[in-house]
Amino acid sequence: MNKLIKFFLLTVVLLFAGLMVFLQIIKPRISDTIKSVLNERLNAQIDYSDAGISLFQSFPRITVTLHDLLVESQPADSAVADTLGSFERFSVSFNPFSLFQGRFDVYALRFDKPQIVIENDETGHLNWDIFPSTDADEEASSASRPFSLNLHDFRVVDATVIYRDRKGSAALELGGWNNQLKGRFSGESSVIHMVNTVNELTLAAGGVTSIDHAAVSLNADIDADFINKKFTLRKNRLTLNELGVVLDGTVSLMDDGLNTDLDFKADDITLKNLLSLVPALYTHNFNRLDAEGRVAMSGHVKGLMRDGQVPAFKLAVDVSDGSFGYDGVAVRANNIDFSGDIRNPGGDIDSTVIAVPDVKLLIGKEPFAFGFSVRHPFSDPSIDASLNGRIVLADLQKVYPVENVEFSGELLTNVSVKGRLSDFSSGSFAATRAYGSFVATDMRFSSALFRPDLIISKAQLNLSPRSLDLVEFRAVAGKSDFAATGRFDDYMPYLFRKGVLKGKISLKSDTIVFDEFENLEEEKKPLLLPAGIVVDIDGRFDRVLFGDMEFTDASGGLTLKDETLSFTNVKASSLGGTVTLKGYYSTKGGKADTEFSAEAAEVNIVESYKSVSLLKTLAPVAEYATGDVSANLDLRMALDEAFNPLLETLNGSGRITTRGLHIEQFPPVSQLGLLLDVALLDTIDIPDATLDFAVEDGRVTTKPFSFFVNDIAIRAGGVTGFDKTLDWTMELRIPKKYIGASGQKNITSLLQKLPMQGMKLDLPDTVLVDASLKGSVLKPQIGFDVKKTATRILEGVKQDVQKKITDELRDRLLPGGADSSQSAASESPARMLKESLKKVLPGDASGTDAGNEEKAEADTAAAKPLLPGLLKSIFTPAKGGALSGKSVPDSSGLQQEEGASSDSVSATEGQ
Repeated sequence: MNKLIKFFLLTVVLLFAGLMVFLQIIKPRISDTIKSVLNERLNAQIDYSDAGISLFQSFPRITVTLHDLLVESQPADSAVADTLGSFERFSVSFNPFSLFQGRFDVYALRFDKPQIVIENDETGHLNWDIFPSTDADEEASSASRPFSLNLHDFRVVDATVIYRDRKGSAALELGGWNNQLKGRFSGESSVIHMVNTVNELTLAAGGVTSIDHAAVSLNADIDADFINKKFTLRKNRLTLNELGVVLDGTVSLMDDGLNTDLDFKADDITLKNLLSLVPALYTHNFNRLDAEGRVAMSGHVKGLMRDGQVPAFKLAVDVSDGSFGYDGVAVRANNIDFSGDIRNPGGDIDSTVIAVPDVKLLIGKEPFAFGFSVRHPFSDPSIDASLNGRIVLADLQKVYPVENVEFSGELLTNVSVKGRLSDFSSGSFAATRAYGSFVATDMRFSSALFRPDLIISKAQLNLSPRSLDLVEFRAVAGKSDFAATGRFDDYMPYLFRKGVLKGKISLKSDTIVFDEFENLEEEKKPLLLPAGIVVDIDGRFDRVLFGDMEFTDASGGLTLKDETLSFTNVKASSLGGTVTLKGYYSTKGGKADTEFSAEAAEVNIVESYKSVSLLKTLAPVAEYATGDVSANLDLRMALDEAFNPLLETLNGSGRITTRGLHIEQFPPVSQLGLLLDVALLDTIDIPDATLDFAVEDGRVTTKPFSFFVNDIAIRAGGVTGFDKTLDWTMELRIPKKYIGASGQKNITSLLQKLPMQGMKLDLPDTVLVDASLKGSVLKPQIGFDVKKTATRILEGVKQDVQKKITDELRDRLLPGGADSSQSAASESPARMLKESLKKVLPGDASGTDAGNEEKAEADTAAAKPLLPGLLKSIFTPAKGGALSGKSVPDSSGLQQEEGASSDSVSATEGQ
């Protein structure tokens, strides 16, 4: 018997061991199979990092687990997939043998940290509709087979759910949602147990947020009648923050919607419970809030809910003899009385009426009253609202704190508005009413998130059906002051997010100090411009300080439109000259970028370099320069959170014109002057020059430009990196008299390294030098193109010899010349050329020495082919083209000749 038991146990162990090995082998195939089946059965793309299946944890149950599950849909009109949901972990545990008994037992179904986004677009398409429709025959066949689903434990852990109804202008967000559901979802009836908690609930409709980041819980036992599809609520409670509501009634499922019959009321409700729905109070020392008064709240939801139809609903609230304030604070809100409700007779959601007609209270010792009602809130809101009273802002702060902001001063209001939004928008003001004003006196706003404090000494805003008139606005912020008047049109459509606010403002200031305005948040963000506003601003500012820059007599036009501030012909005096700006600052999509063009006339280069940090990047030579320049700039760039330019995004072009520019000890040029032993290059005076440049990919490319330093003609151009690296070329025409002995030696030694066929070169009166400047501004690397320099020197010698021969022959042949005579006229051309060469060519050509005679004969023979050209040049007037005086050097003198060698010999300090 013992042997039989051992054999059986051994068989079982081997069977399970073999099954485990088998599962490990086929696990990858199981994972791929699950993914393939899901993608075939759903109108979505399913993916996950890993899939697991377990048979032994709770046999005979099977557990399937998917990690990092991702569900995406591909809209027909978009090339980008929508992420419908992502799940850190999904698992299901079920009994497969229950299927043979006509039911499906699911012991655990769990979603860990799901993030789900559901959208209903303007056409009514639901992006979560990923389940393909089935044929009617298959549905009927499925319905005819009895089937039972037993769900023992369904859990959602730490979920984020976002629902957006773009067609109905509604939104729902759940953050930190935890759900547990248990029950049997089959048979005739069952009891379903539900426990829900939500850390943050936000609900908005028609652009108005009714619940903002509220904590919600719902515990309920539901009697389910599966035959009649009817669900009855019992032993349930809904809690919003501190406000608890008891629900009672039924919900019935229909083929095309829901039939509701629900009543709710708040038992033992206090004013403090009601005030917990006010975010500013609930998030600020709510445990210290003391509230008294009688409160009643009740409502119902009754009728059909289906596509395009809502049930009748009502929520009514009554408060009397209410008061609240914080412990230890003398100022309270007292004598609070009001009744209000939200109701709809059923059918069209646009039939909703929101009415809080008469709210009265004392804030400190000052009475304040307001009321409002809104009808047809979704199509054409009809408004009836009023405000009346005097508010001491310091007292209001004590009973209604605003986070991170402190304010003081007084606000006097007397405003009444009534009419349909369509009448305000179309200009049918006869059917509307709007009058009154807001008057602020000595208002002060301070915050730990920004500085400086804003002090409004006086401001008045008057209402009319057509516009808001800014009668007066005078304010000071730190050392900056502002004064403004203006007008805003279409303010009612803007308030209901159905139109654009349009306005014109005249803004003046004696002084604006931009550096005083600072964002002190840890995560600093750019100044975001508002959407839905179009405002033209005519600005005049006596003095504007920005960093080290100072602008005076600034004026120009600004336009705020489409989250973009554009400025046109903004002119100011600055940096010793005048500056004109055009461009924009935009924050579309939450990112700041800018583009501008600038014209600067006669600005001082020293002041510019000290004040404009961008100039240190674009033109490092400015650090070594003095004088005045004029500039036209066209630059585009993005900005970071601190409004500094992102250099990697900087692109554009410009032109700079110099007037009396003085450059001293600029390292690359000074190093070149040291190698050439030309002292004039240490200090460069440029009377006038024009530089064209382009900025792209972190490099400034300057087109070749020409200028003179005394008698030295220079042509330069090249590329400067934002990191101050150099890649420039310079062509110099230097009179020999400016080159010191060491410079002449350096040039000659470099030329002698070339294969000159035994010819000895002497430096001509004017030396042409082709140099390259590489390396960086502080550590330049100087190079010379000696082949090109040698070619130019030879060409110069040739031209010099030709000129001397031409002058000698002209003197011999032309009437009145020094050698003109009958004998000279009878001489042969070869003889005349021989005699001229004796005077022109170096060495002894008298003929007394046999060797010299043979050399002279050879030189004469070699020169015979030159005779026709020489004779032609004698009788042809010379044309200009050579460098003389202070004219701009021509291209033949300074640019590289076609086909010339570009080989260079590097020269460094000490050579």
